[in-house]
Amino acid sequence: MKIRLNTQPDGSILVITLLTAFVIGVGVASYLVLVSNQNYSTMRSLAWNTTIPLAEAGIEEALTHLNDDSGITDNYWISQQSNGQTVYRKRRVLGSDGSFYSVTISNANSTPVIFSKGAVPGPLHSASATRALRVTTVPKGLFRPAVFTKLGISLGADFQVDSFDSADPAFSSSGKYDPAKPKANGNLASISTQAGAIAIQDAKIAGHVYTPPTGSYTLGVNGMVGDQAFQSNPANAGKVQAGYYSSDLNATIPDATPPAGWQTFAYPLGGLINGTSYSLILLSGRYQLPPGTTLKGKVLVLGDATLYVPQDARIQFDTGDSIEINSGFSGSLKIYNASNADASFRDISNDSGLATRFSYVALPTTAGTKATFTSSGVLASAGTLYAPNQDLVLTGPSAGNQNFVGAITANSLSMNGHVSLHFDEALAKSGGLPKFVIDSYVEIAASTDL
Repeated sequence: MKIRLNTQPDGSILVITLLTAFVIGVGVASYLVLVSNQNYSTMRSLAWNTTIPLAEAGIEEALTHLNDDSGITDNYWISQQSNGQTVYRKRRVLGSDGSFYSVTISNANSTPVIFSKGAVPGPLHSASATRALRVTTVPKGLFRPAVFTKLGISLGADFQVDSFDSADPAFSSSGKYDPAKPKANGNLASISTQAGAIAIQDAKIAGHVYTPPTGSYTLGVNGMVGDQAFQSNPANAGKVQAGYYSSDLNATIPDATPPAGWQTFAYPLGGLINGTSYSLILLSGRYQLPPGTTLKGKVLVLGDATLYVPQDARIQFDTGDSIEINSGFSGSLKIYNASNADASFRDISNDSGLATRFSYVALPTTAGTKATFTSSGVLASAGTLYAPNQDLVLTGPSAGNQNFVGAITANSLSMNGHVSLHFDEALAKSGGLPKFVIDSYVEIAASTDL
């Protein structure tokens, strides 16, 4: 008897086993490919995200170079020609993997524009991840708004403010204010969080008003805020032009610092010139008021002078007193006031009409005091008042008008009488620290020619 064995089931089992192994193998391979791709994508994303901090490091180095280095080619910055203009470049490699940033500064002599490109090697020897940024800058002036205070601003019924630009002949005449060429950047700003901190009343503001989110302003029935065209329409009385008020102000006002070495400054002397007796005659030089004395009488400035008023001295100008800054001798005066007593100024004559020729700087020791500036409306008045810890009062004539060219920063400001403030926008372009700050920040295509 022959017994036949059926081998077909074993073959079927083998085929099934092979197919199962194949399917599992495909699944495992697919999973490994998925994991590999995911890992590659993660590493690529990491490299991609790392490029922006690299590019920003280049921006930071460029800003530090512009603000702190004395020469534009200091610290290995290279001058090159690009698209017909001179640019300055620097490349810095960071780490051992070859990551780097390359940064370029253009328009270095005016308002610098910074281009920075960051590059990080791609994973598994793939192409580098590269991204680029463009940053525009603006000069940081010591005076940005026409009036800037920590606390309140109280304006009278006959206060007017506008602006001009002494550096632009289209908006000035020989660098001086020209009523036929006004601008509308006579801005008011207060960092006070109190409601109604800026009391505009019936004043006319050819400029913007700025407060923090919880701050605000009040406006009288005849007051107006907006440009000249807006204010030319009587129907706009008691209104603010759209876009001329912002409640997102976030700023600080730094304290003033005394001039270096003031302790060694000479004591000034007075004298008689052309029959007029002057309590002080200031030539070019640095002076300090003797301790315990009072600055008063008639002061004549015949050069580039700095005057330091110590803490135990006083500033008390009375009727008939004045400060005369003689433009014929290119006179200029900068007063640093450290006195802990109230200050009183009478007519300050700056016939040059240039705000840069007179500066009043109140030091931190003036905190809790008041400085009053009274003008008769007869003499030309121009200058800057920087008193972040001192309350200022500006008083104009009861009849006529006093034009004041310049800018004001104070703890608080009150206005009396008839006064017009003409803010020189050129003051917003110098004197501040750092010298340049970021105005705009945007990512651009990495292929952009820098």
